[in-house]
Parts: sequence; C-alpha cells; structure tokens
Amino acid sequence: MKIIYDTLSDTISVDGLNSQETRILDDKLAVAFSRNEPIMTVAATIMATAQELSSAHE
Repeated sequence: MKIIYDTLSDTISVDGLNSQETRILDDKLAVAFSRNEPIMTVAATIMATAQELSSAHE
C-alpha cells in the first residue's frame, strides 16, 4: 500500500481508494491534526484507516 501526503496542497491519497474513501481518510487526518496528536499517532490512525478501507476492495 502506498500512502502519499502532499504538504503543499495538504492532501492525502492512497492507490486503490475511490474519492469517497479518500475523503474519509482526509477527514481522519484533519481531526488528528486539529487535536495536535503526535505524528506517530497520526501515522497509525492513517495506516489503520487506509488498510481498513482498502481491504473492503478485496
């Protein structure tokens, strides 16, 4: 799984996710950032969510 975060446009993308799933992932990222969570927590949240969403395609 490849997760790309573009710091210039503040967007996240994951190969294989549709636009709705990407929006869900982006929302989780925004919440984590707004809570000022440690980067390791943010990364773990994003990885878990991306894996959950991508496993729905299998």
